[in-house]
Order: sequence, then C-alpha cells, then structure tokens
Amino acid sequence: MPIIYAVVARGSRVQAEYAATSGNFATIARKILERVQSEGEETRRSYAYDGHVFHILVDQELVFMCMCDTEFGRVLPFQFLNEICKRWRASRGDNLTVSFAGGNAFESVLRDQMNKYSGGGSGGGSSGEPDVQAMQGQLGTIKNVMVDNIEKVLDRGEKISLLVDKSDNLHQQAFKFSKASTHFKRQMWLRNMKLYGMLGGIALLVVYLVSASACGGLALRGCRRAAAV
Repeated sequence: MPIIYAVVARGSRVQAEYAATSGNFATIARKILERVQSEGEETRRSYAYDGHVFHILVDQELVFMCMCDTEFGRVLPFQFLNEICKRWRASRGDNLTVSFAGGNAFESVLRDQMNKYSGGGSGGGSSGEPDVQAMQGQLGTIKNVMVDNIEKVLDRGEKISLLVDKSDNLHQQAFKFSKASTHFKRQMWLRNMKLYGMLGGIALLVVYLVSASACGGLALRGCRRAAAV
C-alpha cells in the first residue's frame, strides 16, 4: 500500500492514527511531530526516512501526517492530507481548545481514505464493473510520477544553465586562444623569414669577400682578366 501510516495531532499530541501494517511508524512520527513544532510555520514539508517519506500538512495548531513509499511522489499524499483535514474539521468544527473525543472512531476515516488514495477503493462490487477508484489511483500515481519528473527537471534547470554558461565561456576562450595562436604563428613566420633573409645576406657577403680575396680586390679584376683570357 503506497500510504502506510497516517496520524492527526494537535501540536505534538496525537489525536488519531492508523497504520496499515505493523512497524515503528508511531515512534518515528512522534519524533517528527516534535521537530515540526520547533521548525516554524511552514505548512507543507516532507521528511525521508529509511526508504519512506513522511508528508506533513500543518493547519494552525493541527498537524496531519502520512507515511508513504518513496515512489508514491508528493501530489497524492498532500491531496490525501487535505481530505483528512476537511473531514477532521467537519467532525469537530473549528474548536482548537479541546481534544477530539472520537479519535478512535476517526481511525476508520483514516483507513478508508488511505485505501482510496492508495488505489484500493472502498470495497469491490459484484457487478463486474472496473474499480473506478483503483483506476483513479493508478492514474493519479502516473500523474504524480510525471510531476515529480518535471520537478526534477526544473531542479536541474539551474545546473544545466550553469553548464551552458561554462560551455559558452570555454568556447569563447577556445576562440580567443585559436586567434592568439594564429597571430603568434604569423609573427613566428615573419621572424623566421627575416632570420632566413639575414642568413642569406650574410652567406652572400661571405662568398663575395672570399671571391674578392681570391681575385685581388673588391672589384674582382683578377678573376675578370682570367675570364677574358
């Protein structure tokens, strides 16, 4: 059953509760109720514990809480708590100064609504028609999974935006680096060309000086005469 445990409390004092199976839910619930009283006025909250989630609805001094499977999501549990809140107030009005005398009687309300919102319905008929409440519960579960997935996507939206910004920054830095690298290569090419020109000029000068020394002067007259003869 997706909704396993439900409790109604005034402050930290339990007024009514029902558990679909045995466990230490009541002990954990009472510790959470004490924590709720110390954490302020947030009307809706959820606490994860050992593969389950405690969903809490605070209405003035009243606290409505249920424990569900993790996969059950958040939409249906809070719809369940809203319904329990309405039925509780309808059973005792708006008087918050006294405890509810029929807490044990209200357990049947918790049980029936837990079965309804968990997809179990209020009892199978013999007419052979589909269990409408079970179908609604299944559809609600599917819808709830979709809502949770959307919430997760929205939660990741900021992270995705940061990744996009970082990607853009890296792209811009890569472009700047590529541009700087091209400019550096051009400068190195010009420097090499200048160096090669200087080396070529020096080589020509050395050849000329050697030739002038061998031909008897800078005018190379000795070599010219030899060539003329």
